[in-house]
Amino acid sequence: MRRLTGSIFSISRCRLIQKEALSLAPCTSNACQSEYTVASFQLPAGISQACCSRRKLNIPSWSAARQLSASASQLESRTVVVGGRELSFETGEVARLADGSCVLRQGGTTVLATAVGGNDMVEGEDPATLQVSFREPFYGTGMLPRALHRRERGSGTERETLVSRAIDRSLRPLLLPGYHYPVDVHVRVLSQDADSMDPDTVAINAASMACVLSNIPWNGPVGAVRVAHIDGAFVVSPELSLLRRADMDILVAGTSGRVLMLEMNGAQVPESTVAEAMHLAQSHLGPLIEAQLELAQQCGRQKREVPLFEVPPAALERLTGLLEPLLLPVLRDGRHMGKAQRGTALEMAKARGWEQAQALALAAPAEGLQQQQQQQQQQAQQQQQTQQDAGLSYFQYVAAFNTVLSKIMRALILEEGVRPDGRQQDQMRPVSAKAGFLPPGVVHGSALFSRGETQALCVATVGNAIEHAVVDGPYGPQHQPFMLHYSFPPFCTNEVDQLREPSRRELGHGALAKRALQPVLPALEADDWPFCLRVNSETLASNGSSSMAAVCGGTMALLMAGVPLRRPVAGISIGLVSDGPPDAWDDGTKRFALLTDIAGAEDSLGDMDFKIAGSEDGLTAMQLDMKLPGMPVEVLVSAMSQARAARLELLEIMEAAVAAQQQADDTANGPCVEEMKVDEDAVSLLLGQKGSAAAALEQASGAKVVVHEDGRVQIYAPSRAKMAAACAAVRAVEGSDLVEGQIYSAKVSQLFDWGAVITLPNNAKHVLHISEMAHGKVRDVHSLLQVGEDIQVQCLGRDIRGMVRLSRKACLSPENAQAQEGQAEET
Repeated sequence: MRRLTGSIFSISRCRLIQKEALSLAPCTSNACQSEYTVASFQLPAGISQACCSRRKLNIPSWSAARQLSASASQLESRTVVVGGRELSFETGEVARLADGSCVLRQGGTTVLATAVGGNDMVEGEDPATLQVSFREPFYGTGMLPRALHRRERGSGTERETLVSRAIDRSLRPLLLPGYHYPVDVHVRVLSQDADSMDPDTVAINAASMACVLSNIPWNGPVGAVRVAHIDGAFVVSPELSLLRRADMDILVAGTSGRVLMLEMNGAQVPESTVAEAMHLAQSHLGPLIEAQLELAQQCGRQKREVPLFEVPPAALERLTGLLEPLLLPVLRDGRHMGKAQRGTALEMAKARGWEQAQALALAAPAEGLQQQQQQQQQQAQQQQQTQQDAGLSYFQYVAAFNTVLSKIMRALILEEGVRPDGRQQDQMRPVSAKAGFLPPGVVHGSALFSRGETQALCVATVGNAIEHAVVDGPYGPQHQPFMLHYSFPPFCTNEVDQLREPSRRELGHGALAKRALQPVLPALEADDWPFCLRVNSETLASNGSSSMAAVCGGTMALLMAGVPLRRPVAGISIGLVSDGPPDAWDDGTKRFALLTDIAGAEDSLGDMDFKIAGSEDGLTAMQLDMKLPGMPVEVLVSAMSQARAARLELLEIMEAAVAAQQQADDTANGPCVEEMKVDEDAVSLLLGQKGSAAAALEQASGAKVVVHEDGRVQIYAPSRAKMAAACAAVRAVEGSDLVEGQIYSAKVSQLFDWGAVITLPNNAKHVLHISEMAHGKVRDVHSLLQVGEDIQVQCLGRDIRGMVRLSRKACLSPENAQAQEGQAEET
């Protein structure tokens, strides 16, 4: 048997045969010198136990364990058809050491998902116990990474992060309340092709199957279905190649009759079409869930029984009576408080409640012999009621505090219609939209958008087409002419922290804002608008819905930059608070309220954050974050209707602010972009040797000039004046502004045996051939002209190649020409 040096490593070997909680006990074997053996390990029949030597655990031999593992590797599978596509769930063949593993195949796409749960409870006020990692290696499509070391990034790409978030939001609502144990879900795409479903949908189903098969307590399974609207018809589970033609696609994850996660992209699609797609996707979740349950019933592991993190009911009841008088004034009477003031008041209430809870649990009898008997009797009664309080940890108290706070907020909203800041349920916070916040002559377009205490500064920059982003993907490099970068610095929430790489949350919010704006952009890199765009959204203050502020501010910044949007886009978040058990949705007894434009407290203490963005014509992007174990589609449809009213109000405010600023601004000082066409023969003149001519033109005009081989010239200038100077310089180099028969002053720049290069007053350089220098024959150019000499030339038009013809001899009379030739011969 292989030598094992540590008990933890040895126990991991035992998991080849049976993975369960193992305990160590003194070894009773006479021949064994070790101190411990595995006490709770039960050997299967026919497997002998090899006694270990000194410092080794008493475990089965490695060869026997390997044989048992091989015999137990029986492949089990279930097949289901969704939207005409066959999905096959498989388990038992690979990744057998994980608590749960699943291979899901759909056509040429193969996804492996594993789930592993930890045994140690994680302490903290709100521990992040679920960790999801999605990876899409290049070998799955037969590609090599373009990176120098030919290896994928360990931290994952932006797309991998976004898919990881989608899987996380699908699984997290079904974790048991109080299950504060680490859970790692890893999903890896082993192969994929364009004729199969998108790997995102397959990954969510595979992750759900891995969790169901594991011994992790989880209230799954969930199913995921994507529905696309293509050529006026709905397509369930579309293939990747077909998905690119869709004017709308929606990914829905949920249980039977309930929605847990939703992501939607659309080209201004009406709410009615989106609602129909949601119902269609929900109707196809049933077969996926049934297949997972059948496979789990046959080969799933028994769920582990572990103590949950909870507050004893008796202690919660007493703490409720203790905390309600402290919290009610803050939530009911503090509607005029800001986020900082309300947060300070809640922290003071939390500290005061903790002190009172400690005093109540640890109170000693008062002194005095006469009152001793009475106080002992009171202490006995109090001890019976507060025996749970005395054992509460601070984290349990914080959990109870948040429970009471959420309960009070829900009661005020549902029963009295009072939100923490005093608004009505369908009322937005005060909106301030300021277009052109930054100097228009410096940046291309900017806007400062504020909604309540949430504030975002958005800046739009227009670049030439060659400056687009290139992202390395499994199907090769992908060009992205539109970029949106969202940042969430620590100061926006008054926190002290270092600036780091964009977090998963920042990437997710930026991707959502990008998906909201992209459908209304012009055809980038096309002939009608051959540019690329970048929008930066700097969150300056955050009290909820900062991603939707990025959408509103980004729209205004793009309009101020002169981008011809199809329609302005605005975004709003719809929240929800409810009470009652989850099954109350079925009998209609569950009370709930939809909240327009949720603030930070309503987001953290509520049940839903439904982000909806779109134009006046329809929706462009949606994203659902859920805390409840599912919600009916009808509630989400009502939320979309409520969001439309707020969205139209926002669009009216934004358009008025942009129109007023555009009228007030001096458009001559704003950035501009233009494209012009020159003769292909003039391209070499515009570029010069190693781009020297183009660089000189840019330096002289202050504009960015991009010259293409087909004669297209793109000019990016910070002002109209510089744009005019750059265009004039380009026309001068090409010679299109020269009039045939007109005489121009020029300066000799260079001399050659075949002629000279002369510079006109507009800094355009042209060729003066030796045959056009004088009436007679010129034997030596250097004897006739000198570098730096001022001469007169006449435009003779263009030659058969389209090049400008200039002549010096046309400006000379024959007498003057003979005199100059004689002086040249004497020299």
